[in-house]
Amino acid sequence: MLFNLLWRFAVIGFLLGGGVINFIFWKKDNENKPERTQVLGRTLLGGFIGLVVFVIAGIVFYMSVPHHPVH
Repeated sequence: MLFNLLWRFAVIGFLLGGGVINFIFWKKDNENKPERTQVLGRTLLGGFIGLVVFVIAGIVFYMSVPHHPVH
């Protein structure tokens, strides 16, 4: 169950992290066009930052909810 939860958090975090970092640099990119490798590197960096943050959040979430029903 933990893996099932964490991979979903990881995918969402990766996508959100890449999107957020590109949104932050949007105006700067309109002034001068960056190269594709620069944008790809920035997207991957933001994605991995988001992945780490969301996996940590997923672990905290998993630990905070009770998993064993009381009989």
